[in-house]
Amino acid sequence: MEVGKKFKFVDLFLQSLERMTLSLAKDELGFDHEQLAALSRQIRLGDMTPVMQVYEEDIRTPLRSAIAGTLLRNVFIQVQKTKVTFLINDL
Repeated sequence: MEVGKKFKFVDLFLQSLERMTLSLAKDELGFDHEQLAALSRQIRLGDMTPVMQVYEEDIRTPLRSAIAGTLLRNVFIQVQKTKVTFLINDL
C-alpha cells in the first residue's frame, strides 16, 4: 500500500478513535466542552489517560462492567487504539 493511502487510513482510524473516546468521556466522565477539547489534543498525542482510568476501573469487576458498565465500549476503544498504533508503526 502506498504511503499516501496509509496516512489517510491512519487519519480515518484516529478520527474514529477520537470520536469514540470523546463520547465515552462525555457520557461517563461528564466532561464539558473545554475538557473534551483538551482530551482531543491528548488523544492526537497518544495520551488517553482519562479513558484508561475508566478501563482500569471496569476490569476490577469485569462481569458487572460488561453487563451494566462501560467495559465493552472500552474494549472497542482499545481495539481501535491498537489499529491506529499498528498503522502508525507500519508507515
